[in-house]
Amino acid sequence: MDEFQNIDRSAKIVKLKLDIIFKKVFGDEKNEDIIAAFISSLLEIPRESIKKIYIENVELPPEQLDQKFSRLDLKLDIDGRLVNIEMQVNHETDFNERTLFYRSKLYSEELKESEPYGTLKQTICINIINFNQFSCPDYHSHFKVLSDKFSIHFFELKKIKSAAKNKPMEDC
Repeated sequence: MDEFQNIDRSAKIVKLKLDIIFKKVFGDEKNEDIIAAFISSLLEIPRESIKKIYIENVELPPEQLDQKFSRLDLKLDIDGRLVNIEMQVNHETDFNERTLFYRSKLYSEELKESEPYGTLKQTICINIINFNQFSCPDYHSHFKVLSDKFSIHFFELKKIKSAAKNKPMEDC
């Protein structure tokens, strides 16, 4: 007899906002279809536009010993675009600054000596946060500065329930 037959299946639901679960699902190249569908929904881009996803080393080592070490939750190369996805459950007062720091390191580490600045890849930071960061009622805030190569998204999970149900990410 199957020992799981009489178990309430709803009790087995695990929330993706737990860091270890999030990394297990989205940090494994075997789940490329799930990752692509997730990114497609988050960024509202066609799924078929995502050709290949590479999961990269999440460590951003400092150049000098006295500089800060950084470890990203998930670092992807999606068709030549660098994507950093951070899942943050607990509120941090300096979270915006941390996001800018991670994004800056990710962006700048790509440029090699004598390469022109125009060769820098588009860098997209996606922050999925379980707290309210901004005073606007929207659950999705998108910041683009100076160029299409600088893009930061915040998805505030606490605001999704109150959002209008007209986008795939709001149907959670």
